[in-house]
Amino acid sequence: MKPVDLMAGEGIDDSLKELFVTETCEQIDQFVEILLNLEQDPDGQTDVIRQLFRLAHNIKGSSGMMGLNELKEAMHHTESIMDQVRNGQSRLDPERIDELLQFTDLVKGYVSRQNWSDTADIISWRDQFQTEAAGADNLSSRAEIAEISLVLTDQEKQDISAWQEDGKPVYGLEVQFETDAQMQGASALIFVKFLGDFGTVYKTAPAVADLKEAHFKTFKLVLFTTRPLSSEQEEAITRYPLYEATAIRARKWAYRPEEVQPVSRAGLPSEPMIRVNSGKVDKLINHIGELLAIKGSLQQLYKQGDQQHVLDPKLWKKLGKEVERLEQFIGLFQVEIMDLRMVPVRQIFMRFPKIVRDVAKRSGKFADLHLLGEETEVDKEIAEKLVDPLTHLIRNAVDHGLETGSERKAIGKPETGIVTLGASQEGDYIVFTVADDGKGLDIPKIKAKAAQAGISPPGEALSDDEAMKLIFRPGFSTADQVSEISGRGVGLDVVESSLKGLKGDVEVESHPSRGTTFRLKVPLTLAIIQSFLFQIGDQTFAVPSAEVVENLAIDHRGLHRIGNKYFLNLRQETIPVIDLRMLFQTDRPVEFTETARPSIVKELTGTKAFAVSGSWDKTPLVIVKSGRYKLGLMVDQLIGQEELMIKQINRALDENPLISGASLLGSGGLTLILNIREIIHSAML
Repeated sequence: MKPVDLMAGEGIDDSLKELFVTETCEQIDQFVEILLNLEQDPDGQTDVIRQLFRLAHNIKGSSGMMGLNELKEAMHHTESIMDQVRNGQSRLDPERIDELLQFTDLVKGYVSRQNWSDTADIISWRDQFQTEAAGADNLSSRAEIAEISLVLTDQEKQDISAWQEDGKPVYGLEVQFETDAQMQGASALIFVKFLGDFGTVYKTAPAVADLKEAHFKTFKLVLFTTRPLSSEQEEAITRYPLYEATAIRARKWAYRPEEVQPVSRAGLPSEPMIRVNSGKVDKLINHIGELLAIKGSLQQLYKQGDQQHVLDPKLWKKLGKEVERLEQFIGLFQVEIMDLRMVPVRQIFMRFPKIVRDVAKRSGKFADLHLLGEETEVDKEIAEKLVDPLTHLIRNAVDHGLETGSERKAIGKPETGIVTLGASQEGDYIVFTVADDGKGLDIPKIKAKAAQAGISPPGEALSDDEAMKLIFRPGFSTADQVSEISGRGVGLDVVESSLKGLKGDVEVESHPSRGTTFRLKVPLTLAIIQSFLFQIGDQTFAVPSAEVVENLAIDHRGLHRIGNKYFLNLRQETIPVIDLRMLFQTDRPVEFTETARPSIVKELTGTKAFAVSGSWDKTPLVIVKSGRYKLGLMVDQLIGQEELMIKQINRALDENPLISGASLLGSGGLTLILNIREIIHSAML
């Protein structure tokens, strides 16, 4: 059959286009990750060049199937460059790696936007790579000199890790010699002796014993030092007048402890993977919600029937066992279905090393990104919505948080700043941490900017916590100059609004000269949550169980009033208390017993939104928390825990920020799910 001549994706089914975009973007991310690792470890080219070649080959093939001929040709020339490296004809030096990273940015944007008729930039890169590949082919016709790789044994890797764990640096050095060099062996020996003034040469390639006889283009060394090299020392090394050398490069090796690779069950090969449309998974989760409602209804009917003895006890007991079996099955089914939506955070983390690299380069700084908890799993929808806020925080950490290399050296810090991105599970929540070891927030400057902008009340001093919250305010910025990276007051407000949309929260902690840490707390999933239910009047409310500290019964006389707000002293902790009946203006009238003193009745009923109402009998109190803050919620009746399927409130209705969603109960009734973060924020005003 004659192949169809496709033009820029025309005539291609939408589902096939979606698959092409998804797979190509994933392959580009892998390509970028390998390039970034090579930038840190240039000696590892032999180990990964086949992977780069395969990725370029796959993208070339799928681009041709989609009719994207210019992209196919550009990837063909990229593949040729990889092939030349694989055959020892050329090398991925820092300039080439930087070039390829720029190209991958362009390709990913081109593929993602699906504006495939705009090929001018792709053609430009295609022609450039074609010229470079042809140039490398011409060079390969010359007499070849063996390319020798520096390969570390397991013991050598352990020695290097042990040295770095002691806080002592390890440097990789590379000397590039002229193509027709004749005395590179003697020059290399002189260089090894020269480096003895700075530390210990641990290993070389070629080995020192072979230098007199070896012919090579590149000489590689591993240097152990007891303290980081100063900029003057690095300059002395890289500018050493070595005979026949064209370039000397030095870089500090980043410390990466060996990770334990997961082993498949019983040594079996990995299970095959299939791609499933997320919409199909959402439908299954909706069915789970219906099953949860049916389960709740059956449990309620069983309890009522058991109390009324409507059937033979033996028959009723059998029904109870079947209800219990149904509950167990739904529990297992729910876990397995929800697991389909879970992805390791590594899938979003892998894009950030390049962002740190690019921002540091534009800012004239040195920065490393450390990743923690990459295998932690989170709902795919949440992961995708976290990309923007995490990107803003990481860019700000490098641009605002870290000092320049010279500033860090002046105060005794390593020249290279560290940004740490981590993830961990805490109960039903995932906590993402973005931290830097930079200068910390300039609290006095924030307060001054707030006063200048009229944000802080005249004559009132902001606390440090209040000042730090201002960085999330739209349009607020302390930058003295606007750059292409930051300074326009756009970014951190996006972080807070994104977290609100995810029913999450963000906290910030900062210390002068020690750095700043942001903690983003989001639920494991937005679909089903373990909830604690209670009643106010005729309405049932719920809060996520993870946000409930405890519940207890209190006597109103144990409350203390300050202004128009009330507080409870509980185990040497003062907790503010609000009455949800008043907050949601339920129809139930305020009642007091005859023992209530008239002055107290007047005092209580005279307050507004956060008045305390009810009788002097014991009243249920649910203590909830959000971040560092706690709040007591006075309710009418406690119901207990139940798993709920969260549904969004009809958008046609007025939005209430205190309500984050709703759910259908087994009894057929509707429960409203409270937004504890917003309720606590309202209570603090």
